[in-house]
Parts: sequence; structure tokens; C-alpha cells
Amino acid sequence: HQMKDKHYGNTDFYTFIQNEIELIKSARTKGTIDNYRNLINKMKEWKPILTFQEITLDYIQRFHDYEIKTGNQLSTIYKKHANFKFLIGLAVDKEKIAKNPYDKFEIKKITKAQNNDILTEEELQKLQHAYDNNTYTGGKKEVLREFLFSCYTSLSYAEFDNVTYGDLKPVTIKSKSDENQKEETTITTHYLLCNERKKTNVMYKIPIISKTVEQLLEREVTIKTKKGEEHKDKESFQKIFSPLTNQPTNRYLKEIMKDQHINKTMTFHRARHTFRTIAARRGIHDGIAERIMGHAEGNDIKDIYTHLHDEDIVREMKDKWIV
Repeated sequence: HQMKDKHYGNTDFYTFIQNEIELIKSARTKGTIDNYRNLINKMKEWKPILTFQEITLDYIQRFHDYEIKTGNQLSTIYKKHANFKFLIGLAVDKEKIAKNPYDKFEIKKITKAQNNDILTEEELQKLQHAYDNNTYTGGKKEVLREFLFSCYTSLSYAEFDNVTYGDLKPVTIKSKSDENQKEETTITTHYLLCNERKKTNVMYKIPIISKTVEQLLEREVTIKTKKGEEHKDKESFQKIFSPLTNQPTNRYLKEIMKDQHINKTMTFHRARHTFRTIAARRGIHDGIAERIMGHAEGNDIKDIYTHLHDEDIVREMKDKWIV
């Protein structure tokens, strides 16, 4: 008996792409794979069967118009286009489609400049005050802790589940002062939180240079003994944060904003926008901000900041932005 390939000769794009998604599953993050599947499911609602021949520039334009009529924001629509372009690319690679119609369709990057995107330093202080006063408990307190940490450091939501106390690397800084014509060298130790971003496999290096940020790490654990309370550092393998899933995180975040009378539409990702904007206002060098954020651009060999020393990153933040 000849072996039968159930996918051979199939003209339905959905059947083909669901099989392809399975093949690339291990090479992409769960969030990315979920986005691909959600996109295909949404498309099926609009067009239950889609042949390879039907995937044309006209089809993409009609999909675009449909998404607008459905009431989706342009930024969301263009993210869907980027995912669809990638999936069509898989069909092109397997010679199911001759050319990717997205070659003639511009995927715009919508960057909203409204202040609704980011928090001001005053608003951050208000949230920090609520955290310090233990206004919230349980999951809501953890969400606020992580959100503040991300605003101060740019750590992305996907990374919170990964970082352990072992990812904190000590960096020694020497600084000279020339008071009364006597040169003195002061040595201080700070920590860099270092790991690879799951999304880009690019190393981020986050300097921990202020007491406020240090306290959000909750590095000490208090043990009650017969003699009294003892403080000791947590073990290196222990996770620093206990993140909730996406939905409760963003729900709690919206509730916290409402409680604190911050009238802005907030999602967790806005914390990274907040960090980037404040860093720019404070004059933090672009190359250093990119390295802290673990951006792929910062890994470009042409970028002269690729070979930054850890001390340079710590000094820059210490000089220009201590929370």
C-alpha cells in the first residue's frame, strides 16, 4: 500500500497553514503561535474556505476593509496583517503561492503619540505611593509591583515568569572625586538584571541603581526565630516575580488606574512605552536604552553601542535617572 499524504494536493489555505503552525510551534513563543491561530479562526468566521488562488492583493484589501468595519483599531489591524504576511510566506516557501501579495501592500507601523500611551513621573509616584502603603494585596499587589518595575526598567511582560535572583549580576563602579585637591576613589556595587528576551533572543541588561527599584525585587526573606527576626537573601534559583496570566493582569491594572484616578487606557505593555519616553526625556543615550530594553536593533553590529561595558550602562542610568 502506498503511503497517503492527507495534505498533498489540498487547495485550502487554512488546512495547509494549521499544519505549518504545528511544524514551527517549537521555534516561536506561545503568544506568537496563539496570535497565528486566533487570526486564522477570525478569518474563517469571515471566509470559511480560502483557496491559495484567492489570496490576492484584492483579498488583502477586502480583509483590511472588513477589519475597519468591525471596529478594530488600525494598530491591531496592521499587527494582523504582519502575521498574515508571515503565514502567506510559508505558503510561498512551499511553492503553494507564486508571490506574496503583501509585496504590494504597505504594513504601516502605527505609533500613537498621545499621552494616553504613557504615564508621567507624577503618576508613577502616585502608583508607587499606593504600593508602599500596601493599598493592595494578593494578585493585585503583585500586578502593581511588576508594572512599576517594568516602568522603571522596561522588563517586558513575557520575561517576568523567567527571571530568577541568579540573573542579578554585580557590577563594581569606581568614581573619582577631587575635593580639597585630594583625589579619592569611591567604589560602589550595583546589580544588572541580565537575561535573553524570549521574543528576540537578544540580551537585555537592566541596571538596578535605586532603592525604590531594589525594594521591588524583594530580595530579602524574613525568618522568625526564637531569638527574633532574621533577614537573608533569597536563593539564586528562586523566581523574582509571580506573574498572573494576561487577562487578570490587565483587568487588575485597569482597576488600579481607576482607583488612583489616572484616566488613561493602560495595558501592561504601556510600561515599556513609559520607560522609553522617560529615558528619552532624561537624556539617556539611545544605544543604552536599546540595550536595557533588549531591542533587536541594539544588537546590530553597526551600532557602536553594541560593545558597551556593563559599567557604562550603570553609570548612564545612575547619572540621569534614579527613581
